[in-house]
Amino acid sequence: MKVIKNKIMSDLWGKRSSLSSYKTASKLAMLGALGTLLMGCNTETLIPSEQLVATENSVYTRDGRFFVVGKEDLLSQASAIYEVIREGDGYTYVPVVNSPEQNGTDCFFSGITAYKNTLYAACNYSLPPELGGFTSNSVLVKVDTKKSEGDEGFVEATPLLGTYVQTNGMATDYSGNIYISNSLAFVTTFMFGVPEAAIFKVTPSSEGPFSVTSEPWYPAMPTDVFPNGIQIKYNQLYYSTGPSLQKMRLQSDGTAGEPETVYSATTCNIIDDFDISSVGLIATTEIRNPAPPFDPILSPDAPCTEPMHGKVVVLSGHVPDLVYETHLFEDGTLPSSLRFTKGRLFERQALVMTDYFGGGLKLVTDE
Repeated sequence: MKVIKNKIMSDLWGKRSSLSSYKTASKLAMLGALGTLLMGCNTETLIPSEQLVATENSVYTRDGRFFVVGKEDLLSQASAIYEVIREGDGYTYVPVVNSPEQNGTDCFFSGITAYKNTLYAACNYSLPPELGGFTSNSVLVKVDTKKSEGDEGFVEATPLLGTYVQTNGMATDYSGNIYISNSLAFVTTFMFGVPEAAIFKVTPSSEGPFSVTSEPWYPAMPTDVFPNGIQIKYNQLYYSTGPSLQKMRLQSDGTAGEPETVYSATTCNIIDDFDISSVGLIATTEIRNPAPPFDPILSPDAPCTEPMHGKVVVLSGHVPDLVYETHLFEDGTLPSSLRFTKGRLFERQALVMTDYFGGGLKLVTDE
């Protein structure tokens, strides 16, 4: 049975991308029947939390390089973009770009995405605690990974979105437009009466000095708490918001289609981030809602009493709420973002996971 499971996982996690839809559907059905065998996941440390803290979003470039945002000093506001590379039999990281200062204040990188081999990372500046601590503004940092430090055009930055917008999840479409979630959309719109979009569409300049134009793309909704992760697969945009993973069509006129719910998390949990494999498997990171005042919105009929455990859930991208695998972390791990392994950097089929609260970089396997 172990051999059968390994063969299915090999096919589904991308080694045989030429599968016909019939074969893919058959293997998905087989994997569902074998779901109980997948409960025994293991985690391995790639980069210790003592070295890299506040690890958040991550991304691959088209040539297979892997980048993550985080920082080395927990007490510092500043953060950086790091590249994860092989070192002997293990892994290490090298800083690529430090977060830029503005009027003596460091920003912190939150979202990151890639268009071909160009990185785009949103960096937020925060107001001081006496002014509420909310994000005051942000910049978009562009990194040409084919160049090196000191080369013209290696790093460029431009103002992004204004007051009370906290950039988070990011993804690019096939034309290079960037979609960015605003994790403060619910708070500003429905609690402070300042309407802000849940998702912005940002278009980088095609010539001249680096600049962007931005527009609200999808509005804040009263049921959408904490807009977060974003991924684009073909003509569908997926995004996590509170306990819900939704998708909507990228319509030909550039607008958003009607949202559909793909998966709903456990009561009182929120989906932090997710990834989609080459054949449509979806992996999500879930944590107990860290902001108790929002519990009545997430669970209006019952109090939230579950302990603060994190978990990873692997589900079908084709059948709503069809879950194949759940891995519960009882060691205090609160997974932030994750990516399916691909390319030559990671040799095994697994999930690369960050932990904003605990730090470090981990590998989640079914071995």
